[in-house]
Amino acid sequence: MIHGGLKTGLFSIALSAAVVLASTTIHAQQQNNAQQQSQQLTQQQTDRLAQMGGQTPSQPRRPFAELSAEESTYLGQALDYWQAQSEGIKLYQCTFQRYVYDTALTNYRDPKTGQLSADSIAIGEIRYGKPGKASYETTSLYKFDGPGKEPKPISDAKLREKWVTDGDAVYEFDFQARRLYETKLPPEMRGAGAILNSPIPFMFGARKDQILQRYWVRVITPPDAKGEVWLEAWPKRAEDAQNYKKVEIILSMEPFLPKAVHMYMPQYDPKKNNFSSVYIAFSDQKVNDRLSLIKNWWGHFVKPSLPTFETGWKRVDRQAMNTSAAGASPNQRK
Repeated sequence: MIHGGLKTGLFSIALSAAVVLASTTIHAQQQNNAQQQSQQLTQQQTDRLAQMGGQTPSQPRRPFAELSAEESTYLGQALDYWQAQSEGIKLYQCTFQRYVYDTALTNYRDPKTGQLSADSIAIGEIRYGKPGKASYETTSLYKFDGPGKEPKPISDAKLREKWVTDGDAVYEFDFQARRLYETKLPPEMRGAGAILNSPIPFMFGARKDQILQRYWVRVITPPDAKGEVWLEAWPKRAEDAQNYKKVEIILSMEPFLPKAVHMYMPQYDPKKNNFSSVYIAFSDQKVNDRLSLIKNWWGHFVKPSLPTFETGWKRVDRQAMNTSAAGASPNQRK
């Protein structure tokens, strides 16, 4: 594990390098996957299939032995309590800190602590309104600037990330292309389904039966972790395994909700010096804060208007765009 000192300073925002959240720019890929995964292969999966010669991804195998009766009972109790706490969330907001580790780009460790440096860091905000309304936005970005140096602030507004879902559609801002993409969600992903069927359904509406159906889970709480419960989840589904090898969820005892999520990328392999992962930490968490309602809370989740701070922005319907591309002749697609 490479958590170490990530819980302090800039990385209380470790939310995604993601989050996943995450970016070897995985966060953008995962958000897009969450929008499209029910009916067809995502672009990320299509690309990987192409790299594999068109072969279907293999089904993941159980990564650890069956739990003992005692371990299974303890895990069940933790998941039951987590579900009960999660079901009570109607309003939620937090600051996230996301650390993206990519040893192909940044492979430096602190000589004193052995801590791997993050290639990039993002700070932002998450809001959630039950059922299935959510917003995600980065507010600050940082980049590794060399051994012994503080991460360098990135002021390029085109690298911002923002998406909103009103429960019926997902609206994703592309600040570089000046496009606002709208993706209608299929019926099974509307409302609460938009969160539960996403690549990481751990933040809101955690359901014990669904988690155990999608993941092999065990408790891995370190002996020195005080007031925390650590879970390790390995995906059972091939489509989830294409997004990450495993996920560690760190639950605080009060409230019993995730305080951090560590996503290990499919290529993560310490034997090959590949430590690709995304660590996301959540701070300033507010649950069911009634004062939020005074601040136009639900206005965060309405269908967004085009930005007015610069010209050239266009709204794009992804379904119409995909239908148009599918109907084009091979020559037209070139």
